[in-house]
Order: sequence, then structure tokens, then C-alpha cells
Amino acid sequence: MKERYAGILLPITALPSPYGVGSFGKAARDFVDFLVKAGQRIWQVLPLVPTGYGDSPYSSSCAIAGSPYLIDIDILIGQGLITPEEAEKYRCDGRSDGRVDYEALFYRRIPMLKLAFSRFDRGSAEFRAFLDLGEYNDFSTFMALKEAHGWKALSLWEEKYRTRDSEALKEFTESNADEILFWQFTQFEFLRQWRELKDYANGRGIEIMGDMPLYVSEDSTEVWAHPELFMLDEDGAPSEVAGVPPDYFSEDGQLWGNPLYNWPRMKEDGYAWWTARLRKALSLYDIVRIDHFRGFDRFYAIAEGSLNAKQGVWYDGPKEGLFEDKKDWRIVA
Repeated sequence: MKERYAGILLPITALPSPYGVGSFGKAARDFVDFLVKAGQRIWQVLPLVPTGYGDSPYSSSCAIAGSPYLIDIDILIGQGLITPEEAEKYRCDGRSDGRVDYEALFYRRIPMLKLAFSRFDRGSAEFRAFLDLGEYNDFSTFMALKEAHGWKALSLWEEKYRTRDSEALKEFTESNADEILFWQFTQFEFLRQWRELKDYANGRGIEIMGDMPLYVSEDSTEVWAHPELFMLDEDGAPSEVAGVPPDYFSEDGQLWGNPLYNWPRMKEDGYAWWTARLRKALSLYDIVRIDHFRGFDRFYAIAEGSLNAKQGVWYDGPKEGLFEDKKDWRIVA
């Protein structure tokens, strides 16, 4: 990108809400109106992906899915999927310090969304067309399996599910079709609400800049569905993990713990997974910022089990090769 813009960074989750976390509803449109009045052009948001343990959008259960927490409750009420009384019953007020109470959200929001799903017209042409794309099949199955395992991390699942035994997966998907379909519903509704909000912003002259983490979580759909794309040992666990060495800001460095990419394997098919991920991001945002962009040049590897990031090794990343055919894409570092 060569253009210069002025804008404001505000996470969706930080918007005011009576339900414990910001969402795609009225407050989001009000913020768009504020940006217009302030003469801004860009609304930068943090990753919209589902949060995992630690509640960080930079450690997600899926690189392409959307967080169910961002689905607006008042919009669901307007659709007749839940009542105001039911929304009040599952209300989450947040913590006393004004921060999002993710633990309370976990126990209240998912049951409320399941109630909405029980009234949703799953036979609608729009939903069936969405399912036919198959874009969220892995994510929905992963989340249903995670729930079936008591929300434990992937590494603690039964081996037949962790290693994607074909017979075990076939049996699970057939006997848990409704649970899997629920997670498909969360993505359908997330996308519908998000696109309506983005269309509103674009219509008012505001572009959305989305943030994309370089790495994914070890406990993620991608590591489960595509282990060959990561540097994992024979047990499916990383021997080295991501982070950065000590610097002015941190004497111990930063130990992120994400699995590292198997860049030689990714190069074999022309970085197809990354191309698909970036295309997906650019279908959601007008501009994509990639966090820790320098990791494409060289990346820092820390031995699994380390207590800090003081000791590590630098490896070469894919460098310009990944972006040779993407020079005109609206990507910023």
C-alpha cells in the first residue's frame, strides 16, 4: 500500500454493551458515525477470531473463524431467535474493573447461542448455500470434538480423534451432527452480522483494517486438520515454539508458545495455505495488517518447555517468495 490514511484502532470487544462484550450491533454503527464526523478514513480492529485459553485473539482455536462472542444479541432478538427475557437471563455484566469477563461469557453466551440455534431455520436456502461451501467444516468438527472432550486442549484428546482416524471421525460426525451444525450456525451468523456492519462502514466512507496474527495456537483447528504444515514431532507436539528474544522492553524475551510453520513443506505447493488465509482475510477486511511481519524474513525458535525466551535460534522464513504474486494486495506490516 502506498496511500496515506488517518484512522483509529478500537477492538470490537471494547465497544459498550449491556451484554458484557462489544459486538456488531448499534454501538459499532455509532462508532462508524463518530469516525465520519472526526474526518477519519480507517477503523482498525483487532483479530475477530475465537479466543482460546488466555482469552487473547492472538491465540485462537481457528485462523479463519469468527468469535461467537461478537454476535450481537439485540440483532438476534430482532430476528426472533431469543427473547429480551432470555437475553437478560444469560446476561454478563463484565468484571468490576471494566474488563470483559471471558469466563462468565463462556458459561453464558454459548448456551444462549444454542437456544437461538434451536429456533433458527436451518433449512433456509441461504444457510444451505453457506454449508455447501464447506469453509468451516474443520472448525465446526474441531469445536464439537473439543466440547465432547470437556473443552480440553487438543493434546489431551483421545488419540483416535487427535490423529483424525477416519472411522472414528465418521462415527463422531454422524452421531454429533447437531452439535457440529451449531458451530456452523455461529459462523453463518457471525459473517452475516459482520458483513452488514462492514457494508454500513464502507457506505459511509470508512474502510476496515483487520489484524492478522502471524502464528496460530497449538490448540487449533489448523494444527489438528493440517499437522503437516507445522514443525511437530511424531506425537504431534512442537519441539520448538515461537517468541522473540530479550530486548529493551523485556529482559526475558517473549515466549509465545505457538507452533512454528513447516516453511519448506508450505513452499512445495506455492504457499497455498497462506494464500487461502490471506484471501479469506481480504474478504472480511478492506486492508489486512499482519502482526509480527518480520517473521516472514527470519523467525525465532525456542525449545519447547523453556521458561523464558532467552535461549533460542533464528531460522530463515519464506522471505519475499510468499508475496511475489501478492504485490498489489492491500497488506501492511
